[in-house]
Amino acid sequence: MNQAERFIQAFNQIENHLRRNKDSKTYLSFFTMVDDASYQDPMIRQYRDELRLFGNLRNAIIHSERKEGRPVADPREDVVREIEKIAKMLLEPPLVSEYFLSPVFSITPEDKVLDVLQTMIEKDYSQAPILKEDFIIGLMDFEAIARWVGAIHQEEIVTPDLESSTIANLLGSISRLKNFRVIKKDTDFVTARECFVDSLGTPNIVIALIITENGRRDESPIGIITLSEDLEKIIGELRK
Repeated sequence: MNQAERFIQAFNQIENHLRRNKDSKTYLSFFTMVDDASYQDPMIRQYRDELRLFGNLRNAIIHSERKEGRPVADPREDVVREIEKIAKMLLEPPLVSEYFLSPVFSITPEDKVLDVLQTMIEKDYSQAPILKEDFIIGLMDFEAIARWVGAIHQEEIVTPDLESSTIANLLGSISRLKNFRVIKKDTDFVTARECFVDSLGTPNIVIALIITENGRRDESPIGIITLSEDLEKIIGELRK
């Protein structure tokens, strides 16, 4: 198979993928499908410019003169490798379930703050989902505890003594409970990355993604992805 044939094969895989995911009874051009999908699909949005260029190149190959049944126009090897990479990424995207499923240290409002802090330090946990009656209500991290301790020190809040204080006491003084997202286990890497990126510059920067079976807050956490430790791994995988 020559380079033009490899290019057309990968292009057709991408085009068929777009058509399968497009609920339309009318014919849509490749360019229209790319533009439409890029509004809702982070994966397509990431490759929108490349896909449009590939559409133009496909047209040039298809309409070029042929010699012995083969198109004269022949794309460069690096271009062919790039479209093959994108086709594989779209058809077989890396999923969070392949990398980040593991037992999750979760806490409840009734847990003692010092006990939670000690466990987080001993086990090197940076965050812990907070569950109330099996519903995810928030995410605890070291910064939240530091803010709470600072408020006590400045006498901005009234709280029981430190040894008897619970997570419920801490939650009552902290309004920043939107620093996480809950995602389903078959979320792809690009979507996971966008959850972090989209929150940058907002009052509620996402510091962790909590993974559940179907992305619902009434499901048990089965994995966690952190901004500080795991985002770089996701980006590195997408750059391969």
